[in-house]
Amino acid sequence: MIRSDRALTDGQARVLLRGLRDLNLCSGHIDLGASRAVAVQGCASSDAPVEQGVRYRLRDPQGEPEMVTMAWTDGRLTFELSAGWQPDAPVTRSLAVEVRRGVDGRLVAPALGARLNLTRLDACELEHLMRRIVRVVCADS
Repeated sequence: MIRSDRALTDGQARVLLRGLRDLNLCSGHIDLGASRAVAVQGCASSDAPVEQGVRYRLRDPQGEPEMVTMAWTDGRLTFELSAGWQPDAPVTRSLAVEVRRGVDGRLVAPALGARLNLTRLDACELEHLMRRIVRVVCADS
């Protein structure tokens, strides 16, 4: 089988991160399974350049503040979960996922089980991606 996937460019990654930042999701709870949910409290970096990372405030199942930071680092989409909303809050989880352009031109993130059309950045698709990111990052917290 011949794969014709291509790596995501830095410019395409910035488009993706801008879309997630501008989405400013703050729509209630994201189920983590087994009657656990995390609350999304909105984007904490809505005025900052995406090159510095996109940060979202969360509340864990016990109501404690957390922060998820998304960035493009060394050709991978990286996530950090911090225990608190302060910039110096300790990082409790870090991971990086592969993101590429599929044969149909859509962004493909296999570890997230997500696909996204970067040319039109549909709000519903961005919200779906954001929910998948939060589920993956918070899965073991």
